[in-house]
Amino acid sequence: MAERTEPKLIFVVGVWRSGTSLLHAMLNQHPQIGLMFEAEPFGLFPLKKDVVFPPDWAARLEFFNQALSRHKLDPAELPTRETGRECLLSMFRIIAARKKAAIMGGKSPTYHAWLPRIANIFPEADFIIIWRNPLDSVRSVKDAGRQNRFFGARGVLTRTYFGSEQMFKGVAKLRADGRRVHELLFADLVTTPELEMKKICDFIGVDFDPRMPDLRSADFSMVPPGEHHEPLRSGMLEKKQRRNEVLSRQWVEKDQRYVKLWRERYGDSFFARSLTSESAKISPGAFEIGTDRLIYWWWRLWSRFKNKVIRRTSLAFWQQFRGEDTTPPPANPLNDPRPLDKAVDKERSSADIGR
Repeated sequence: MAERTEPKLIFVVGVWRSGTSLLHAMLNQHPQIGLMFEAEPFGLFPLKKDVVFPPDWAARLEFFNQALSRHKLDPAELPTRETGRECLLSMFRIIAARKKAAIMGGKSPTYHAWLPRIANIFPEADFIIIWRNPLDSVRSVKDAGRQNRFFGARGVLTRTYFGSEQMFKGVAKLRADGRRVHELLFADLVTTPELEMKKICDFIGVDFDPRMPDLRSADFSMVPPGEHHEPLRSGMLEKKQRRNEVLSRQWVEKDQRYVKLWRERYGDSFFARSLTSESAKISPGAFEIGTDRLIYWWWRLWSRFKNKVIRRTSLAFWQQFRGEDTTPPPANPLNDPRPLDKAVDKERSSADIGR
């Protein structure tokens, strides 16, 4: 009997609050697709192809974003003293094998700013990119930040907004390098989900399954708790009608200036098509662009610095800092005698410290 070939590898990427969770849920409805939900070890460890992860990488990743318990992964099944590439692939393979899926991978919002580096680490990977109006993503982050510590942290609004342009540059680099990329708009996914799923199925080489747009039977067990995920769990595809503006007038006016700039600069791209906001009569000046760029990179570097501190400091210290039970997660967290908020609560994960 012929040995089964390696499943095809895909990454589903978008900025935070841009529809990646909805897209992930639809894709995972397909019996041949098995994707992880924000495992993201390269959000914590160095984004380099040949760097060997520390022996406790799985425990640190569990502390960082509860990836193991959310996906019911047994740490004993995962490799040690391997490269980050092999560590992530090992998790992808286990998840895909449970469904005997032909497609493996994950949805990873953190990777929106690192597309060329991720592509270098995984030269065999294809990419599915979802775009949403940056101002709507920022509004959604603002809403989520009322309950979620990560989204409520300083700098996340800036990283989300300008992360869209950074993702555009990453996509352009992928295409210039001849990598396979499929792009779609969040607005189209919400209004014509079946059509968008058919396009993606053609891209990754599987037959369309009519269950994909129907989330009533979707598996949300790997999705962390939080009020901001409730619309997803309810299966709602309708756009939420916003009654009151949650952003300051300065934010809205800045967006209008950047909409003019980005439409002129990136007019035929999916990124430009996602800009549904009104534009101002003038673009931002050189000083505003330079200042915004400096602030954006500051928050990115600050996040990476904090994660470097996390991975270089005793894991026991961080667990005590959060007041967590230091016992390792079981292979099946549903049998964990600890309270749910100790076993699988992402609200107290990397959101507390930044990622």
